[in-house]
This record gives sequence, C-alpha cells and structure tokens, in this order.
Amino acid sequence: MFTGIVAAMGTLRSLTRSGEDALLQVDTSLRLDDV
Repeated sequence: MFTGIVAAMGTLRSLTRSGEDALLQVDTSLRLDDV
C-alpha cells in the first residue's frame, strides 16, 4: 500500500514536471514569435 502511494506520487510529479516543460516551451515559442 505504501509503495503504491509513493509510485502514484512519482507519476504525479513526472506528469506535473512534463506539464511545466510544455508550458515553458509554449512560453518561449510565444516570446520568439513576438520578436
């Protein structure tokens, strides 16, 4: 049970991390378009 919670938290963290990366990519591409 405990390992399941840790694994779920790990997947959530990786998901949010990839989400942040996607937002950063969109942000930088928008900035490049502005220039």
